[in-house]
Amino acid sequence: MKEIGHRDTLSAHQTVQFESPSHTGTLLNGLNSLRSRGQLLDVTLIAGGREFRAHRAVLAACSDYFRAMFTDPMRE
Repeated sequence: MKEIGHRDTLSAHQTVQFESPSHTGTLLNGLNSLRSRGQLLDVTLIAGGREFRAHRAVLAACSDYFRAMFTDPMRE
């Protein structure tokens, strides 16, 4: 795999590998920040009479139950 600098260009058939040790933490912090500000939340869960707004993609990525609920058109 070719290493490229910030000014190099790629052809349609080249691949670039990007690694960032802090990506996971940055991603989780960003999602939590969006959640705490009430931004881009697309589902509300109700449990024990309380409402919890969340990101469906996050719930589906972490739970087979929610993945089935959000992706199976026959299930409610």
